[in-house]
Amino acid sequence: MNLRVDAFTTKQNASIHEVEELEIDEEVEEDDGVSSSTSEGDDLREDLEKVLEGDFNFKGSYAHSSLFSDAPNPVLNVTGVGLIGLPLSPRDAQLIISSATQAPFGHGTETKVDTNVRHTWEIEPARVSFGNVAWQAWLKETVVKSVVTALGVPVLETLPRCELYKLLLYEQGSHLSLPGRCIDSYSSFLPHQDTVKAQNMFATIIVVLPSPYTGGQVHISHSSSKQIFSFDSNSLLSTAVMAWYTDVQHEVKPITSGYRLALSYNLIHVTPGLPPPILPNMQSSVASLRRVLKKWRAQKYPDEQNMVGHILSHQYSPAGLCMGFKALKGQDSYLVAQLMPLAAEQDFFVGLANFTCHETGTADGDGGYSSYYKRRRGYGGYGRYRDDDYEDDDDDEEVPGMEEVLDTTITVKNLVDMEGNKPAGDNEIPFDWEDLVQQDPFEDAVPDVEQYEGYMGNVSHWYKRTILIIATKETAHNILYAASYALENLRRASLERPGNPSSEDLSFANMLVNNPEKSPAALVQVARYAVSWNDLTLWMRVLRASYWGHLPVDELVAGWKAFSFNRVSSSFEQLIRKASPISHGISFVQELVESGPLEDRQLAQGWSAQLVSSLLTTVEAPTVQDVPLFIETTKKQGLSYITNTLIPRLEKNPSLHDFWVALIKELESNRASLVMSPEGSANQDGKSLVNKSSVRNLITRCLFIIITNWEHGLTAPVQSRYYPYHQSPSDTSLPSRITELAHLCVYARFLDPLTKLWRMLAKAKPLTVQENFRIIYSPLIPQLRQLLKSQKLDLASPPFLEFIQVVLGSYLRFVLGPRPDPTALMPARKLGCGCLDCKELDKFLMSTSLVQTFWRVQKIRTHLERQMNSGRDIVTYSTIRSGSPHGLVVKRNQQAAAYQSWLQRQGQAKTFLGTIGSGSILQKVAGPRYADVLKALEGKQQFVLPWNSATPSASNHHVEARVR
Repeated sequence: MNLRVDAFTTKQNASIHEVEELEIDEEVEEDDGVSSSTSEGDDLREDLEKVLEGDFNFKGSYAHSSLFSDAPNPVLNVTGVGLIGLPLSPRDAQLIISSATQAPFGHGTETKVDTNVRHTWEIEPARVSFGNVAWQAWLKETVVKSVVTALGVPVLETLPRCELYKLLLYEQGSHLSLPGRCIDSYSSFLPHQDTVKAQNMFATIIVVLPSPYTGGQVHISHSSSKQIFSFDSNSLLSTAVMAWYTDVQHEVKPITSGYRLALSYNLIHVTPGLPPPILPNMQSSVASLRRVLKKWRAQKYPDEQNMVGHILSHQYSPAGLCMGFKALKGQDSYLVAQLMPLAAEQDFFVGLANFTCHETGTADGDGGYSSYYKRRRGYGGYGRYRDDDYEDDDDDEEVPGMEEVLDTTITVKNLVDMEGNKPAGDNEIPFDWEDLVQQDPFEDAVPDVEQYEGYMGNVSHWYKRTILIIATKETAHNILYAASYALENLRRASLERPGNPSSEDLSFANMLVNNPEKSPAALVQVARYAVSWNDLTLWMRVLRASYWGHLPVDELVAGWKAFSFNRVSSSFEQLIRKASPISHGISFVQELVESGPLEDRQLAQGWSAQLVSSLLTTVEAPTVQDVPLFIETTKKQGLSYITNTLIPRLEKNPSLHDFWVALIKELESNRASLVMSPEGSANQDGKSLVNKSSVRNLITRCLFIIITNWEHGLTAPVQSRYYPYHQSPSDTSLPSRITELAHLCVYARFLDPLTKLWRMLAKAKPLTVQENFRIIYSPLIPQLRQLLKSQKLDLASPPFLEFIQVVLGSYLRFVLGPRPDPTALMPARKLGCGCLDCKELDKFLMSTSLVQTFWRVQKIRTHLERQMNSGRDIVTYSTIRSGSPHGLVVKRNQQAAAYQSWLQRQGQAKTFLGTIGSGSILQKVAGPRYADVLKALEGKQQFVLPWNSATPSASNHHVEARVR
């Protein structure tokens, strides 16, 4: 089996395939300013769709190259020379030269020989023969077939004939102006086209036999694209094949060492009744595409479109896309080859990506009640890879069509550039339906994968494609490119041109600076590049963009040494002011000064002292970790540092709850040392007395500040519209916060702020009274009880007593409520026989729900109806006769449901009262209202508010707030 390595489909052991910008001839340039339907359009996507789906639909390539590592040895024989060994030796090369003639070139109507123009040796085909019969078979079955496929030649019955034209030899300094005419006979390296040397000839094939050499790259160009074929690195043991249409321009660079031996073949069309294949004339299409891109680049389209995607003809797997442009086939390769130089000219990014469109919708018909299944079906197809994530089920089960599309989701991932690099890494690409060039790409298309979820389920369609991404460079840098891609480009650039960045290098550096969230660590590398490029502006931008702690001291010192302290100190200060906690910033300042150059030490120390003083007096958002620093500063400067500096700056900031908690605890634990702070009168005893009172007043002030902002940072629980008992994860945060504040007041031995907390809690925006108890009070009471128990207290201790009484009374009044009259209703009871369906019916009858629908077949519905006929006093039913199966709607007697609900609430009330304490504690809390509590609990009498032991205004306010 022959191993074929195609230059379009691999990066290893093959020719380098590049697409570069060419000079455009004057005729096309002049047409650039001519108005057309393309340039006059107002819709970028429509204009691109016209152009990209026009003449670019050629399904082949204008040139092709392959490398074969195990091609057969032709056993080459030259008349007058004999057998030629391969790989070609210098001795055999000289023998060939001694028997060859200089290759001529065309000059007007003349044929001339001039080694200054064309220095190539040739031997006529009549003198060339092959001793290995496998050679001709390999040439026909492998080479010709691969060439016609790559060139997009339709083969109906007979392959084109491959006819030997010349044996060619190139030595050092020689070049190949392949047989034909030169555009300029005296400029030997300018592009030229092959002359048709035989009737119906349409292409040239060059087979380079194993012969060690260097240089001799072949430059192929057509319209706006260019390819470079280079095989010298594999020339010793491999056979290379190149092919191109006759009207394709090509030039050959000189051989720099060794000899290259090649066979030149004419590819001849032999199918009767059909003209020879030709390349389409792309000048008009290329000019139209250029106009659209220029108009887009100039932002002359009304919509500000920054990126588009064009669906390609073939689909490529993620592994295939890793080869970039070389993975493309036929029409896709031809289109992208024309686009790439134009995109580079207008500064656009061009890439490839996998595209998935997922549509979900309703099924045609109801799908049948009995066909409840999940069905997935995948489709292969020409040019598309099979998605193995889905397995075929029984093909006899049909997936219904989609009647209405309910939702469409687009996913674009595996973005690669034309070299196969992954600019976005493993990230998905932000892409909307409006970014797609084709307007209705999946109309009448068969989905690649289908899924049907059966009865009353949805149908899902997946369309998998590969798209061509075209984006402005700004979009590519800011949205598409991952930091790793930019860093790799900068790394290569630093090796190729150290200290001399290109505009592209600066663009990548700016991308990383402008988007630090992509990779904060990447800024360290950019800072190093800024120093190596001697770019102070970029270096300062890095510091402004950096998060605190991402730039180590040695990187800052490197900038200090490169640009001088006076020029970088302001950037140092900007960075250090981001420090959190502030104590880390102060430590960092000291480390930076100590690590800097000795000659700047005194200057830096003066700057450091001023910065530290400023950090301590301009605090905006301190953290818990800063509290020890503030306590130490207070010990040195006195209480005025907190009372006159910190509190005025911070008391209006509601987001500092954790900071105030930590500060209050530290103030309390450091009371004794703060008493000896350097404030007060000259009399030491008097100073101590004053400061004891001052410390207590300071702690009290901090407690009132934190309680004033007690709710900040708590996410309010959001009641679900459909599931009222499903709450956000913050359900426990409110009682925990209240308990924390109560503990803080107990720890500081000052409980007065709690009275303010109870009043603020009463004014807090409620949900419903039931939800407030479930979310706040029910979990809060046990927490407060445990806190007080640790202090050898109970809930009857003030100021907790007044709060607990109002909570207890509100629960009995509004949650438990009055008991319905039991004599006016029948109690709930079970009606089922014990079967599974009856068990579900009985579960409903014993619940608090009023209505439930049972979707069952007729036999089961009839059975349930018979069972319910014995309970007409507590239940009614009716049938929904639409859909399949029909629905049995069961309704409970509302009075029975209400009584059943109260019985459940009664059990919950007993549990709630148990959280307050035992009978003696409950009696102590309730006081003279204890009998009323028991009557309300037994349903004999509704509890009446306000509670006499609480101030009426506070109680009423609390209760009314909770009811609303």
